[in-house]
Amino acid sequence: MSAREKGAHMKEALRRRLQEYGALRYDLESKLLGPDGDSWKQELEKFLRGELCWPHGLTPHPCSRNKPSLFYKDVVMISVPATDGLVVRDRFPADVHDHKYRRIELVSNQFADWFMDKVEEPKPERQIYLRVLFRRAVDAPIIKELGEKAELTLTDVLYLIDAQKDGRDGMLQNNEYANVFYIRDVTGILRSVFIHCAGEKHWRMGARPIDDPWPWCQTDRVFSSRPS
Repeated sequence: MSAREKGAHMKEALRRRLQEYGALRYDLESKLLGPDGDSWKQELEKFLRGELCWPHGLTPHPCSRNKPSLFYKDVVMISVPATDGLVVRDRFPADVHDHKYRRIELVSNQFADWFMDKVEEPKPERQIYLRVLFRRAVDAPIIKELGEKAELTLTDVLYLIDAQKDGRDGMLQNNEYANVFYIRDVTGILRSVFIHCAGEKHWRMGARPIDDPWPWCQTDRVFSSRPS
């Protein structure tokens, strides 16, 4: 191959590579400027620092520009066996360190006010579903997207905690991020119940009204009774 032919070959290869890079750049710019731009920017910055991006192997939910989803596309199904009835006060003793089954720290007065007098009926075998937030969101749009399948019970929450005694790994994330459930309190009002793992592997539980203005974070986990 002559020098002229080599030059032409290199020029063509460079042209194709620039076309590929141009397409990638256009795709990236479209995502950064799109409705999910903040999330793409956050993950791109992680990638450029050499950190793990798109946590848990999840990818953005394919959605229209007019109605973007709040969640990553992956949905995890969790099988829950038949469970006995629940007297909430009996399962949350005052001294959490002496509890036989799990270590729970109740840090929310609202949770105690709204749920400690609740009694739940036995439940048959069932499935609950785990989804991960793709963007920050308050409760109202999360509940709207989940619809009627948003509601769960404290029996479901306690089953998951039993499976992760002392904060071990499992379906509940055991770090500073929240695990979110929508549960009716003793008066029948729908509340947002959240749990996370404290520094010494104690599970902390709290509750708040569903019109609370503080948003949940990207990668917080939301549990529901059916997939969307």
